[in-house]
Amino acid sequence: RALHSPSLSLSLYALTMLLQDYNVSIFKEPRGFMKIIQLVFVVVALAVLVNFKSTGSIEVNPNDGVNPQYTAKFTVKYDFDADDYTFIGRFQNAINLGTDQYGANAAFFVAVCSLTLVYVLVFALSYVFVEPRLNPAKADIFHLINFIGTCTTTLLWLVAGSVWAHATDGVPTIAEEAFVEYRNMFCRDSKTDCTSTLPGYAGMIVAVIVAFLNFFLWCFDGWFTFKETKMFRDRFRKYEVSGAVKFKHKKPEEGEQQTETPPTTPDAGSPVMSESSEPI
Repeated sequence: RALHSPSLSLSLYALTMLLQDYNVSIFKEPRGFMKIIQLVFVVVALAVLVNFKSTGSIEVNPNDGVNPQYTAKFTVKYDFDADDYTFIGRFQNAINLGTDQYGANAAFFVAVCSLTLVYVLVFALSYVFVEPRLNPAKADIFHLINFIGTCTTTLLWLVAGSVWAHATDGVPTIAEEAFVEYRNMFCRDSKTDCTSTLPGYAGMIVAVIVAFLNFFLWCFDGWFTFKETKMFRDRFRKYEVSGAVKFKHKKPEEGEQQTETPPTTPDAGSPVMSESSEPI
């Protein structure tokens, strides 16, 4: 009975009708191919930031014959909370280096990545299954929505890249100042030998680069989506008609030969014959 329920039959019928009319060749066109590239780049940007993790350390050797050698470490990682900066060794308490103020920057960057990922998947599937079934009026609305969404996403990537570039400049500065402060605290004794290693921030820099690459990708995609809108078609048709009219009434430039031959006039002294006259 479950196999013959009306809801299941209707769902299977809708799925069958959807799969009967699809357009995979859209990915050979610029706007379809751009969706594949955008999907790759947004996944790279999201993965680089979310998996960012860098560790600094201070190796301390008291050289007093009483206290053993130890290593103090702290880790800078997404999502840049204060609890992420903990020294491991003789000091087990969490140490706030002050970089937690950039947690909002990271959250905004990840939000833009997530929204972009959803947008790309939705419109890529719409290109394949929905657009071929639309009538011209609904297709115009579809392309207009796509163009507006593309422009909005382009602006979001510009803001996300700028916000994360600001964080990439601020996090190392604040973290390294606190790192030096704690190093001086551990190594203030003249007998103590200290070796310190600062954390690296290459992952944050890569995220900035990928963010601005996404911005340029969406700028290019904006042109391809604009070409599908009714605004572009009407404007192009207007210029096309205007250009045809100008070409039709174009005057010959100086030095050009006229295509039409001027009417001939009889030479002086030659007999003029009319239609009614007969030859002599």
